[in-house]
Amino acid sequence: MMVPNKCENEIIIGDLHQNTVREAFNTLMVVHDLHNHVTFPTHRSGSSLDPVVTDLPSDTIQCSSLDFVGTSDHVAVLTRISFKRPREECHTRTLWRWEKDRWVPHSTHQAKGSDQPWFGPECRAASDAKYHAWLAFKRHPTAWNRQRHREATNHMRATQGWASNQWVTDLKRKLRGSRVGSKCWWSLVKEQQGVSRGNTIPPLHRDDGTIAQSARDKANLLAKHFTDKIVLMSWLAHSLRYSTSAYGPAGGQVSGKWLVLCQYTRTMKKKTVAKNYRPVSLLPVLSKVLESIVASRVTEHLEKHHLLCGRQFGFRPGRSAADLHLLLTSEWSAALDAGKATAVVALNIEGAFEKVWHAGLLAKLRAAGVDGPLLLLFGDYLREKNLKVVIDGQESEQHAVRSGVPQGSCLGSLLWNICINDLLHLIPSVRDYADDLTLAQSYSPGEETDTADHMNVTLNRIVSWGSKWQVKFVPNKTQMSIISRSRTPLQLSLEGQAIRRQDEMDVLGVTYDSALTFRHHIERLAREASG
Repeated sequence: MMVPNKCENEIIIGDLHQNTVREAFNTLMVVHDLHNHVTFPTHRSGSSLDPVVTDLPSDTIQCSSLDFVGTSDHVAVLTRISFKRPREECHTRTLWRWEKDRWVPHSTHQAKGSDQPWFGPECRAASDAKYHAWLAFKRHPTAWNRQRHREATNHMRATQGWASNQWVTDLKRKLRGSRVGSKCWWSLVKEQQGVSRGNTIPPLHRDDGTIAQSARDKANLLAKHFTDKIVLMSWLAHSLRYSTSAYGPAGGQVSGKWLVLCQYTRTMKKKTVAKNYRPVSLLPVLSKVLESIVASRVTEHLEKHHLLCGRQFGFRPGRSAADLHLLLTSEWSAALDAGKATAVVALNIEGAFEKVWHAGLLAKLRAAGVDGPLLLLFGDYLREKNLKVVIDGQESEQHAVRSGVPQGSCLGSLLWNICINDLLHLIPSVRDYADDLTLAQSYSPGEETDTADHMNVTLNRIVSWGSKWQVKFVPNKTQMSIISRSRTPLQLSLEGQAIRRQDEMDVLGVTYDSALTFRHHIERLAREASG
C-alpha cells in the first residue's frame, strides 16, 4: 500500500511471490509510474522474486546480482543509487590583522563546505587565479595566455602543497603535545582521516514531513525551534517592566546577539529530529571576561550574606553533585535502617534555562540586594537579545530572544540559582542541583495516607510557585520511587495527573533502586567501561 508522504522519491524492496500477487504488483507499477530495476533471476528456481521498485530515473540506480547468502535460496541483490546532494552556498570569512595595538579587519575570502581543512585564503586566491588564466586562454588561445595558465597552475600546485604540508606538520605537533587528551587525540586522528569533515548535523525532518538538507535550512529550522522553546505567555511577559538605560563597558551598550551552537544530547537517539537538539551560547571573549567579573562579585555578595539556600548544590564553590548524592544516600540509608520508607519525587522542569522570566528574575535580583547600575546592567544583558544558529559556516535568520538565560556562560548558571532559590526556602524538603529538584519524605509503616496527603500539598505549593514565576513542571517526565524494604502503597499527583511509580529512578546520572543496592547502576557502569 502506498502511504502519502512528503518524500521526493519512493523505493520498495522485498520478497515477492509473483504467482500470488502478480496482478496487484502490475497494478502498483502502472498506477504509480514505478519501475522494477531487477531484471535477473534472484531465486534458485530461476524466478525474479526480489524486486527493487522505485520512481528514480534509470540512470541513477543500478542493480546487480551477488551470490547466495548462507542457506538461503535467494541471491543477494546489490543496489547502487546516485544521490545528488544539495550544493552548499559559499560563506564569507573575515580575516583580522593586529595593527597599532588592536585587531582590524584585513581581508575576506569565500569558503566552501567541500574545502579541505588546509585550504585557506592563499589556496583560494591561487585557485581563482588559475581559473581566470584558463578563461583567458580559452577566449584567446595565444602562446602568452598558455604560458600564463601554466604558471598559474604551477603556482596553485605549489601553494596547495605548502598548505597541505603545513597542516600535516601542525597536526603532528598537536598529536605529540603533552596537553592532548584521549578525546582530543581521536578527534585529531579522525580529522586527518577525513571522518569529521562534511556535515556536522544530518538532514533534519520538519513537522510537515519535508527535510532540511542544506546547512542554511538546518540552521533556520533549529533557530526557529530554539526560539519557540523560549517563549513565555505574552500577558505575563509584559506585566512587569523595568525602565533601564544602557550600561556597559565604557558606557557602551552590552551586545545583545548570541551565536548558538547546537549540542546533541548523547542519550537521545534520533539525530534527525530538531527537538533533540538544545542551544548552547557562543559568546565573545570580551563578554566572557565581563561576565566572569560580574559573576564573581555577585557570588561573593550572595555567599557572604548567606542568601542562597544551603540545599542548593549546583554552580556553587565547594559544592558538587557528589555532595548531593552523599547527602541523599545518607538520609535514605538512615531511614531504611530505622525501618522507615522514603518517598522520592524527581521533578522535571520544562525548558528551565530557556524559559526564565526576565522581569521576574530582575525582581529577585533586586530582592537579593542587587540594585543601582548593576541591576540596570542585568536588565540590558537579558533584554533585546537576538539568536542565530551557525552550521558549517551558514547562518540562520535572526530571531528575537524574549526569555531565558544563556547556557554555556557563567552568568547563566548564577542567574538560574537566583531564580530557583526562593522555592528551596519555601519547601524545606527539596534538594536542588541546577534544574534537577528532588523532593523526599521518610515515613513509618501506617503513615502512608498522611504522607501522601502532605506530599500532595507540597507538590501543589510547588506548582503554585511555578505558576507565579512562569516555571512549568512536566508531570509525565516527573519520576517517583519509594526507598523501602517492603512494598508500600502511595499515590502522588502533579497538576492533577498521577505520578507513575518506578522501581528505580535516575538522579543526576545515578540510578537509585528501591533497596539502595545500586546494583543496576554498577552493572551499567561496568558495561560502559568494558565497551
